[in-house]
Amino acid sequence: MAKLIFNVDDVLPRLAQVAGVVNAKSPLPILSNVVFITTLGDNSEARTLSLMASDSETWVTMAVPFVSFDEKTEFCVNAADIVKVLSNLKGRQVEMVLDHESHTIKCSYGKGRFVLPFESTDDFPLPSMDMDGAFERYMNPANLQRALEKTSFAIANDKLRPIMNGVHFDLFNYGMVAVATDGQKLAKFTDKTITCELDEPVGFTLPKKPAGILYNLLNGQDTDVKLSFNDKCASCGNGVFKIQTRLLEGRYPDYNRVIPKDNTVETNVGKAEMLEALKRVMPMGNEKSELVKAAFTMGNVTLSTEDATFSKSADESVDCDFASQEIAIGFNATMLSEILQNIDSDTVKVCLKDPSRAGLFQPSDDDETEEYVTLLMPIFV
Repeated sequence: MAKLIFNVDDVLPRLAQVAGVVNAKSPLPILSNVVFITTLGDNSEARTLSLMASDSETWVTMAVPFVSFDEKTEFCVNAADIVKVLSNLKGRQVEMVLDHESHTIKCSYGKGRFVLPFESTDDFPLPSMDMDGAFERYMNPANLQRALEKTSFAIANDKLRPIMNGVHFDLFNYGMVAVATDGQKLAKFTDKTITCELDEPVGFTLPKKPAGILYNLLNGQDTDVKLSFNDKCASCGNGVFKIQTRLLEGRYPDYNRVIPKDNTVETNVGKAEMLEALKRVMPMGNEKSELVKAAFTMGNVTLSTEDATFSKSADESVDCDFASQEIAIGFNATMLSEILQNIDSDTVKVCLKDPSRAGLFQPSDDDETEEYVTLLMPIFV
């Protein structure tokens, strides 16, 4: 009988990350499982436990250290069950023994025990990614995670335009661009430290779910990751994890065309002050439209909301360095808050042209290694 011994704190975090790819309702029953795979090496340090899960579009594999076992084996166990039971055993040592006659895993910990069924891995679909002609690039995991962090909030959920339902990456000779848009808001992040030596840029569109999974997998990683992609699939990983996924196919919109270049009204405003003002005026606005009016006058911007149906209204002024012609423009308050929260600098540069044109929001501080710009379409006031 195969036996595994481990401390729950060593296994549970990575198990939970792998199980995150499993759908609540899997197209195949076997895909509701996590695969445990033990590999024997020449010595104890070469022995590894790998965990793998999939939703038939994305596969995630993670190596787990500090697990003791005595033979090579692999088996499937229900992802929700194993995560749930181990979550209540944090800090404890667990011994798992596979009983192939009863197809059960008998687990003991201190004075307690539990039993779970397991399945063979024969029917578990392995990734069959055609990586012919793939572009490969090693990069710092923190840089890739930051690109996902700064753009993912703008991903669309559009059944008619599925290409919009992800983060698009382009690698140029001057840097890597990550962009996401839902047609109302857009976020574009450029990392100038990640470049491409090819004459023509290369790119891909990562779907929303694997983008979120990859963001979590990159947490705490200190070893460069290898990113590989072609026009159909992509993989990313290092010695700790690997994610393989199918990509969104199609032509991503030309995001540079929708970013205004001729805004004539510019001002800088405190991010924290504007967010706090939004928080205070939003409850008095229309819950359906979430319209907030931003009126820029000399030295301040006044945020105002109104719900005429219930005779509610609110307004608050925030200082800014505005010294141009007066302008009033409407935005969706929730989207405006999202954009402001994703800008790191204490002050935000706001660029406008007229009430019918998109507004640009970006950090006031210059950065030599990155550029960040966000766009928000207006609402008619």
